[in-house]
Amino acid sequence: MRKRDNPVIVLAALTAIVFFIIALWIFFPGCNKAMGAVHVAASNQQQPDDLPDFMVISDIHLHNSLTQDKITLKESDTGHDLWDTAQKKIREVLDGKAGYNKPKFIIVLGDLPWHADAIVESELLSARENSGIVLHDLRLLAENAGVPLLYVPGNNDSWDGDYHPFSPKIFGNDPDGRNSWPVINPNNPDGTSGQASIIDDKKLNLGCYSAYPLGKKAGLRVIALNTTMFVHKYTDTANQATDATAQMDWFAKQLEDAAKQKEYVLIAMHVPPGADGHDKKKKEFWRNKLMYNGASLRISFVDLLDKYRKNIVGMLSSHTHMDGLRKIRNSKGKLICVDISVPGITPGHHNNPGFKLISYKPGNYELENFTTLYENYFPAQKVISWANDWYDFRTEFGCPKSTSILACLDTLNTETLESAVQSIYTVKNGLGSADEVNTVINIWYPKPSGHNKY
Repeated sequence: MRKRDNPVIVLAALTAIVFFIIALWIFFPGCNKAMGAVHVAASNQQQPDDLPDFMVISDIHLHNSLTQDKITLKESDTGHDLWDTAQKKIREVLDGKAGYNKPKFIIVLGDLPWHADAIVESELLSARENSGIVLHDLRLLAENAGVPLLYVPGNNDSWDGDYHPFSPKIFGNDPDGRNSWPVINPNNPDGTSGQASIIDDKKLNLGCYSAYPLGKKAGLRVIALNTTMFVHKYTDTANQATDATAQMDWFAKQLEDAAKQKEYVLIAMHVPPGADGHDKKKKEFWRNKLMYNGASLRISFVDLLDKYRKNIVGMLSSHTHMDGLRKIRNSKGKLICVDISVPGITPGHHNNPGFKLISYKPGNYELENFTTLYENYFPAQKVISWANDWYDFRTEFGCPKSTSILACLDTLNTETLESAVQSIYTVKNGLGSADEVNTVINIWYPKPSGHNKY
């Protein structure tokens, strides 16, 4: 029979071990990094200190019958080989095998199919088919990883072609998931399970809805808007003003309800407000003549952001295929919100393919950092397996860990800010155009006459 150890001696030994570990932790902080080496082993670079809380993907523009070498940059589409490599990288992240913990949810900001000509029936049918392929692929990525996914419509996702009115009929292109979209893994409708649940989809026919990506108790509401109906190129001009007003009414009520519930709000859309950097005349994306509550749509939108700024943690948009951000100011020039731009999977605007991981502060969901993962498609313009190439907001913009994205931007001077945005604008395919960056970096209220900068 084994002799029983003296409990006093055992307790003393355990206490000594605990104090030794604490001493190492305090007096030799380098040990912290050593203990975390497993986390960064997948990369040759040191990953950001914070871990991603959600993933954002946009502008896939799949042309599944072609490989990338058969698609010109002008066509701005994605071949099946590039989409396959992107999915592999996304899957690695979702499985926690890319040096990051698993994201808590995914947001997809639209533009699923290739740029088809709606007048040509065969192309329109092909675009619908490709939308279904992407919906199917995205759904499987989310379901296999057990991660909720929220879909936001883009201008190319319309049933009748680019910039046409949205229709939920698009979800029928993914037969096995038609009853799940626009939110995958909704679980219990009341949101008590901690899984994603839809809050209000009464205006889904317009392309907008709200949802709890983490369940109702978590207190984070995502408001998905269909901003395609706000733009100059929108085809249904006869109903544009009426539908835009209906969506804005619904949006205002969502913000009011979130404030009453003491919830935090993340706003997601495809086409952002502000100027189009690609346009030679720097025209606004949203139609200037659209009015709401006696003011232009953009001004009324910013007024709502200002009114509920204590609840709104940020905005997400895409459409340009470029990386970056837009600062949103109220009528007094105060920075009230930041719109984070999500790059495209397609490299059509001379951007490297990429997607984003965004982290927030626990408790109030304040956006703290974003990391862009990308494939080095340029300059060779060849599809390769995604390596471990990434960059993050804090490093590029020189922001301390203790500050939020919004707070950091409020401290940067114009030159520093524009330089930082230029460095990421093309997703590391060289510096972005200074003219474009200066155009898109601010959402004016309204733009002061004769001024390009604050």
